[in-house]
Amino acid sequence: MGNIEIYETYMSFPLLNMGRRLLPDSCGWGKFRSGYPIISTHMVYNSSQLVVDMAPHTTSDKIYLNTGMFGGYPAVNQFSRLLIKSNTQEMIKQKKPLVHGISFPTNDDLLENVTGQLLVETSGARFFGGVAGEGDIFQVAYGGNAGGFGDPIKRELPTIKKDLELGLLTPERCRSIYCVEAKYDDKTEEWVIDEIKTAELRERRKKERLAKGIPVNKWWQKRRQNIINGDMPQLLKKAYNGSLNNGKDWPVEFRTFWDLPADFTFNEED
Repeated sequence: MGNIEIYETYMSFPLLNMGRRLLPDSCGWGKFRSGYPIISTHMVYNSSQLVVDMAPHTTSDKIYLNTGMFGGYPAVNQFSRLLIKSNTQEMIKQKKPLVHGISFPTNDDLLENVTGQLLVETSGARFFGGVAGEGDIFQVAYGGNAGGFGDPIKRELPTIKKDLELGLLTPERCRSIYCVEAKYDDKTEEWVIDEIKTAELRERRKKERLAKGIPVNKWWQKRRQNIINGDMPQLLKKAYNGSLNNGKDWPVEFRTFWDLPADFTFNEED
């Protein structure tokens, strides 16, 4: 964290830094994954009342802004949590563990080490529905990382093992997303990947995809009917119409691809 950010966060506001780390299982998955977002944890300090709102500078909870490419998965969105009426002061007096963040594999010390009323917010430009006080915990996971590139089940095994060793990847997500079977060896103190089981998992995933897939012409017909019926939110119709009514080349390409009338627009009154 740069000096300016330190000043803005800890000198301007009554917040004590409790932890800052990468959030496990939160990358944009792919053959080439994205980076991991940061989760920061703060304790209200020297203030009896603090109202917290989230500025609209992070990713949306309604739309994934950073989608993946060529089979990669989108990045996670931001979230923030506020624990009010907490027992943090009592835990400090007893010299017991406090809150520092979410760590590997699934240790969430905000839920395990302290008690209180937990408020969760997944949108920007929102006020928390509660007032924090001395010792309460404010935690924010900054989204905005990129989506993945390429099919996750094509990710090379050495890179997956490295993420496991760094504590960025849990074995559950390793199996469900990368289709890689891995276990921790207590004797050698390292993660071991079962290559035979991994090959089986990946082949099974390919067959599952083929079983669910449909020919392109059937997909096209279904989606074309969705467009004709206007099966989409009003805001999206308005956005499309803005381009259809004012564009030059794209409206022709869009209507041609979907075999629509030359004057087609969406009915925004439905």
